[in-house]
Amino acid sequence: MRLRAVEIEAHTFKRQIRVTERDQALAIKPSQEDSRREPGRHRKADRPINGKSPAENAQAEKAAEPGRKVQTTIFSDRTARHEEKLKEIRAEEAANAKKRAENVAAYERKVAEAKEHQKQIEAKKAEKEEKRRSKQASQPAQQ
Repeated sequence: MRLRAVEIEAHTFKRQIRVTERDQALAIKPSQEDSRREPGRHRKADRPINGKSPAENAQAEKAAEPGRKVQTTIFSDRTARHEEKLKEIRAEEAANAKKRAENVAAYERKVAEAKEHQKQIEAKKAEKEEKRRSKQASQPAQQ
């Protein structure tokens, strides 16, 4: 029992050391990344939004009516591209409508042919069964 308590305490101590080392490494890592960063490269927050610098965006927000925000999102260009893509998709669907209608008609024709073929097979089976029964009925009479 005494040995188990010592082992538990030792594991707790080891875990605490690992946590401390990890925290120290994480504290050092951001400072190393900052020193490695290229001087000409801007952080995301410093990049212009909608072609305006962060300072210009801040001025536009201050000049706007109180309680009303000025749209300074980076997404306006993205939404324009998305709308353009949707237009292209709709145009393509309209162009393919005739082909789609032909495919649907061909499929329905194929289904109808398959049903007709199944009916013919059933008729042949029934005919063969009838022949077998008549032959079986006439055979015992001959014996």
